[in-house]
Amino acid sequence: MVGLIDGRFEDVAAVWHKEILYALSRGVAVLGAASMGALRAAECYPFGMIGVGEIFTRYAFGGLEDDAAVAQVHAPAEFGYTAFSEAMVTIDATLDAALAKSAISADEYSLIRGKANAIFFKERTWDRIFGVVSFDIERAAERLKPFFRNVKRDDALEMLNALLEPVPPEKGTTSSPHVTGWLFNETTQWRKLRA
Repeated sequence: MVGLIDGRFEDVAAVWHKEILYALSRGVAVLGAASMGALRAAECYPFGMIGVGEIFTRYAFGGLEDDAAVAQVHAPAEFGYTAFSEAMVTIDATLDAALAKSAISADEYSLIRGKANAIFFKERTWDRIFGVVSFDIERAAERLKPFFRNVKRDDALEMLNALLEPVPPEKGTTSSPHVTGWLFNETTQWRKLRA
């Protein structure tokens, strides 16, 4: 089994679809969740990749299309990968929770989301968001902080649990690939990369 949660994409090559398809063609169970894992699962689930969590569901079936919605800036490994920015999916999950409990109105939701989404992903922080909405929304930070939800972490933990304690699906509930009988195409480029 392989579980894909996240990956880097600016200074190194991101996980390639071809790598996932190769593993699937060899009978490896490949799961994806949370960030780049959710993106790749949404793109490869028709071939048998298993998507886990809310973010995967939104990319595959719920209308989430922007790859940058999961992007964040973080410190290197030596500093524990501390996040320096917030992913848009985290903002969305927080706003959804606050709206569900009437902590913000639908108009406030739209305003906050629009202003947050307009901030470049490398500069998107809660402090920055609260700063740009402070003239329009009273006590935004105080009203939203109880609803902070790190949906990327939640989805990653759900996938890790699935990997550590795989539960056999109930009879009749298994999902099968949408594209069956496909063959992995070992292109010239693929053979060069494997060498």
